[in-house]
Amino acid sequence: MVKKASTLVNFVMLGGMLLFSSIIFLNLNRITLWQASQTESDLGMAVLQRISDTISFAESYPNDLNASMEIPTIEEYTLTISRGSLNIFFPASSLNLTKRVSSYSIFLLPSMVSNSRVLYLYKQGSWVMIASSMKCDIADQVCDPGCAFYNACDPACNQDVANGACLPACVDRNGDGIITREDTDRRCDPDCYSNTPIGIYDYDCLASNDNICDPDTHNLRDGYCDKDCSNENGICDPDCSVDPDCRYQVIP
Repeated sequence: MVKKASTLVNFVMLGGMLLFSSIIFLNLNRITLWQASQTESDLGMAVLQRISDTISFAESYPNDLNASMEIPTIEEYTLTISRGSLNIFFPASSLNLTKRVSSYSIFLLPSMVSNSRVLYLYKQGSWVMIASSMKCDIADQVCDPGCAFYNACDPACNQDVANGACLPACVDRNGDGIITREDTDRRCDPDCYSNTPIGIYDYDCLASNDNICDPDTHNLRDGYCDKDCSNENGICDPDCSVDPDCRYQVIP
């Protein structure tokens, strides 16, 4: 009887130890996963900060600039550079990080990079682009943002769906440096139209009552009155007969 009781006690103790070990293992596993997540998050934010610092340097640099940045060995990622923000996404963990960037004298052109170990920053005049290369092949089906710096329009970028790239040569089709109805190709590239300036816009995207008054249309006669700009918002649309922001503007 004593032996049976002792066996039962040992069994209970063994079960308790196994349960306790399982709890420890689960907690350690959670801690490891949390640490990995934190490491990935810290690394991602460090990458975004370095890009932001390079953009700030480019803005203060008086001339055109080509600069490179090495990316640490990390999991697969997609970096999206859009109007005023940097975003990095890690698909393996579904981690999504965003950092706002401010610039006053340069325009950050939209672009998208995946899994590149080296990023290149190109500054030409007031335009800055971040890409994985300066490749520009207008004959293939791949959008090459680097075409912006060859003043070339890549048809793969000039689409009516967002693909992360806005090429000035695609929206200023006659190359006179002014956007008007003469530049229409009846295709709106949404990467070239929003409420944040990038120094260029797509005439074919202009539409009233879409809640977008593109700042790049400010003080420009392009032949279209965008009623979204007709309120007092700091953007003068000279094609509108009534726009309070045009009161003190000298219209070309």
